[in-house]
Amino acid sequence: HWLLAGLVAIAVKSVTKLSVVLTLWGSDMILLKLPLIGCFFKIIIGRASAIICENQQFKQYLESQGIQSHKISVIPNGHDLDHFKPEDKSTARLKLSLPAHKFVILTAGRLVPVKGQGDLIKSLPAILQHTPNVLLVILGEGELRDSLMRLAKTLGVSQCVIFAGHISSREMPLWLNSADLFVLPSLSEGSPNILIEAMSCGLPVAATRVGGIPEMIQDNIDGILVPPMAPQSLTTSIMSLISDPALRDRLGKYAS
Repeated sequence: HWLLAGLVAIAVKSVTKLSVVLTLWGSDMILLKLPLIGCFFKIIIGRASAIICENQQFKQYLESQGIQSHKISVIPNGHDLDHFKPEDKSTARLKLSLPAHKFVILTAGRLVPVKGQGDLIKSLPAILQHTPNVLLVILGEGELRDSLMRLAKTLGVSQCVIFAGHISSREMPLWLNSADLFVLPSLSEGSPNILIEAMSCGLPVAATRVGGIPEMIQDNIDGILVPPMAPQSLTTSIMSLISDPALRDRLGKYAS
């Protein structure tokens, strides 16, 4: 599991002749695209007996880099339907001390540039002008926490943003069930578990059309797809979802 661990496994293979099955994740694609070192990693991958990746987009990239197609299997991520399932929203908000009357937009992920939380915060002024009772809840920790907080303050929306910090997998269903809408504004992704988990909780979702996300969402059927790095498109999609409860209900129903 993971490319760097695969380096050790391939080294062992060279001595023992054992077969190596290498499982790659979305972050591994970033390593493969690094200059110089990426070429070394591709050689290592080529020596694996079999390769598992989480979406077709990753498989196609590996094939484009000369990895033999017959070695590659796509196995999407799974999740626990007994843990991530629809629950009562009012009860969830009461437990989390979230206001009952707010329209809660939730996003979750490391606070790093590739996750695009800045684009979501930039969309808030227009959204609040359209719907003043919106509350954005950001789950996760990372290097951009302070700068994202400053961005919210600069835009005059800090009173409408909650930075809730790191949330464990055990607590995540409660937060997901407290929300009205889940948004994933990433600039790059593999097949994000949090998106599957949000959909399993019956949340309508809006996510960027990157990585394996288009394999997880059928646009306008069980979610909304938007271009990455396009705050205006993100804003428009969110405002449409806020204005249309029937659309949110339909997307949530098909997602779960």
